[in-house]
Amino acid sequence: MTRADWTYELPPVTGDSVWLEEYLVYDRDGDPVGKVFAVLEHEWRRWLGVEREPLPTRHDRRAFPFEAIGEIDHENLAIHLSVGMDEVEEALELD
Repeated sequence: MTRADWTYELPPVTGDSVWLEEYLVYDRDGDPVGKVFAVLEHEWRRWLGVEREPLPTRHDRRAFPFEAIGEIDHENLAIHLSVGMDEVEEALELD
């Protein structure tokens, strides 16, 4: 796993509009990965910020480029990545 060498700020919440935040995220085999906490932009590239283990004392946040999204299921509020769990474990780690 590689730690991101850039920082991010969460985008401001405007009204009650939510785009992909809170969607559940699954790997290509259907195994749960986590939940989207934000859509981030860095150097003109869009990233999906995923909270893997929302524990009170520990955060495991990863960033996946939008190219890693295989399917967005708006009806079930789910995102299916095109990567397997081994690639999830090696995804870019956010502070």
